[in-house]
Amino acid sequence: MSRVHSCLAVCLCALIIGCESAVERASAAEPLAGTDLTAARRVSREAESRLLAGLHKQVKAEWENMPLEEVLATLAKTAGVILWIDRESLTADGISTDEIQVTLNLGTATVWQTLHFLLKPHALEWHGSDGVLAITTKLKADESLVTRIYDVQAIVAALEPQLKKLPPRLRANMGGSGGGYCGSGPRGSSEASVGRVGEGGFFSVPDGTESESAPTFVLPQFGGSSGGYGGRSSPIEAGILIRNPSMSGEELLVELLVNHVVSRSRGDGRAKWEQIDGEGGTISAGLGRLIVRQDFQTHFQIRELLQAVEEFVVRGTKAKSVLIARPGYPHEEDAAIFKRLAETQDINVTDAPVNETLAQLAKNGGYRLWIDKETLVANGNEFDSPVSLKLSGVSLDTVLYKLLKPLELKFVIEEGTLVVTTFVRADEMQSMRVCFTGDIPEARSASELLTTIQDTTSGKWELEDGEGGTLWKAVPEWLVITQTQKCHREVAELLDDLRQGAVINDELAAPELELRLYPVADETATQDLIDALPTLVADWDAKQGSIVELGRSLAVKQPARVHERLDEIFSALNQAHARLNPPKPKEIPTPKIEPKPAAPVSVEK
Repeated sequence: MSRVHSCLAVCLCALIIGCESAVERASAAEPLAGTDLTAARRVSREAESRLLAGLHKQVKAEWENMPLEEVLATLAKTAGVILWIDRESLTADGISTDEIQVTLNLGTATVWQTLHFLLKPHALEWHGSDGVLAITTKLKADESLVTRIYDVQAIVAALEPQLKKLPPRLRANMGGSGGGYCGSGPRGSSEASVGRVGEGGFFSVPDGTESESAPTFVLPQFGGSSGGYGGRSSPIEAGILIRNPSMSGEELLVELLVNHVVSRSRGDGRAKWEQIDGEGGTISAGLGRLIVRQDFQTHFQIRELLQAVEEFVVRGTKAKSVLIARPGYPHEEDAAIFKRLAETQDINVTDAPVNETLAQLAKNGGYRLWIDKETLVANGNEFDSPVSLKLSGVSLDTVLYKLLKPLELKFVIEEGTLVVTTFVRADEMQSMRVCFTGDIPEARSASELLTTIQDTTSGKWELEDGEGGTLWKAVPEWLVITQTQKCHREVAELLDDLRQGAVINDELAAPELELRLYPVADETATQDLIDALPTLVADWDAKQGSIVELGRSLAVKQPARVHERLDEIFSALNQAHARLNPPKPKEIPTPKIEPKPAAPVSVEK
């Protein structure tokens, strides 16, 4: 073999090895079971699935002055997982688990809930890469980034037609209050951009530590990133983040994640992104996929947020409000506490320790209580300060407010638990909610609704105050709000008032009904149409309107806006019926040929 042929053979072998390596790297990021993963990778996925399932097991969280490591070992045993303590990172931060004694009285809770309240006071965090319950510092958890790929094709397919139909006036008012995301400058800077066409984007090959428990939005496989998120940036104006008429659904979702995802491991502050903050995660989009590199806990919220968006945009849910938290979050436990807060309560205490008073109220109300003692002590508050209060027939909400306000304390509901902490800490604890606003007339003008919310609630807003919560109005009929729990409650009350006002106005100014006939091409579908149209068509007036069969037509009495939709539906039905039942070709009659009369035959005699 010649030297040239030898060189070609070596190059070919190198190329093949390189290709195999790339396939292995892609497989390492594959998050769904049942695909071409290596045996080791499958084991890792299964281990993480077991970890997440184990974290939802119940444990009796009652410890008095117990070493932290013993409590962690108990939780790991209950969950049926391996425990690993990152002693190197803890030691570098001056933290020794041998010296930490734990006092925790939650009662019965899940391992996940217990970890949340156990680790928070000591600036510790957990992550579950490769199915191991790893305990480390918050700083180290922030640096432990994993890659996830989210399939958003269904969302994009539903969003983009609506984006194209929006008139420029409404499109300009989309987006939210708070810093822009378009750039390499600081968050909110007009110099920022999330990548430019032709650049390599922000995707990097995963390091093999990421894993996922088969979320809805994760793709089975992926290739490399051909480019970053399209950097069609524009000047950022107050309250107007989307100015480009050709903005895609993927770009809209990138703005949502970059500006509004809350990082639990960073003290409930907004997640950091390399292209905005100079550090943190990265994101790129294309072909109906979002490729996101973030810390383990933040991925939970991203998944839940995209699931909520899909519910609103694709499935058309009209849930008033959805809290974006984590998989398996105890929403029903939160709801039970909020319901209890509205119930009446009698109290008569004199110079009683506030912690004992709160514990007795929790026992009587049947809810879980956690007092953030470390934060109280660090702020100069005493968690056992004496309180005196005598009230009768008032709500539990009022009782707690009267008890805590003189001590400069507040309560919030978190992880199915009533949490008592300081004013400052409560105002730092932001959460995200997605709210349906399609039944509110003011929501048809995004700027009007956003201004109303900011002007009538007590919370600070980033656009007006330079800090605080954010608002993000998107299409078609939903609103994303990041705020404190108190402000979320005020927004919910405001939206309910606006809804009630809309109902009253509709009743006072009921639209005039019109009677129209709609021919039905397929007579066998007549009864199905009578049953289905009242539920399919928005604004259908079931009280005053009617729909009856009349010969081969349907006689419909409804408002004009309903008839506009019915015109579209019957036009589409008739076209479909015509396509499925093409007319038979006309038969061309065969011309009738008259027989010629027979020629006379002469007969010779």
